[in-house]
Amino acid sequence: MRDPPESASHRSASSLNRAQIGEQPAQTAVDLLERVAGMQVLQAAGNVSVRIRAASHDALVVIDGTPLRENGGIVLLTLRAANIERINVLRDAGATGNYAAHGSSGVVLITTRRAR
Repeated sequence: MRDPPESASHRSASSLNRAQIGEQPAQTAVDLLERVAGMQVLQAAGNVSVRIRAASHDALVVIDGTPLRENGGIVLLTLRAANIERINVLRDAGATGNYAAHGSSGVVLITTRRAR
């Protein structure tokens, strides 16, 4: 029996699950995001810029269904890796359709352990 073909949204997404997060020597959400392939995370004066594949604009960051403004700098710096259940990175317009123009540069979905 053959496996079904992957949809476009699966090919354009990457993720870290709880087991993978537990294996990472990371303290914060920012530390974890830096380990996702294709992610660029810049920190300056309490601000965090999250970009996917060198996009010209920051990605939309959503934690437990709530979009963060300007990538939520202090939230990402203080959200402990131990409190994160899963991180999904949606990379292209087909995968980010639910977020309209706000997700045009990609979407980072973070699910905390409390929200699961």
